[in-house]
Amino acid sequence: MSNIVWMSIGLIWLVSAISLFEIWRSRQTILAGTNGRAQFQVRIALNIVLMIAAAFLTAYALGASSGKARALAENRADAAMRIN
Repeated sequence: MSNIVWMSIGLIWLVSAISLFEIWRSRQTILAGTNGRAQFQVRIALNIVLMIAAAFLTAYALGASSGKARALAENRADAAMRIN
């Protein structure tokens, strides 16, 4: 995977972590407002969805990287066998 993919995944994780921290830090203000409990639950749910998406993207990127490395190794082995 290219560096831009890993940077994007890192940014997703960073945004979700900061978002969770900010939600937790401002929970009293959120809960004090109109429909505060519902608003708090929606923000937590969206953050959880973001973290699940980041986890799947990370797993996909790791799998694609290992698959690419395996394919390169197999191609090199095939080329070496053809030379010999």
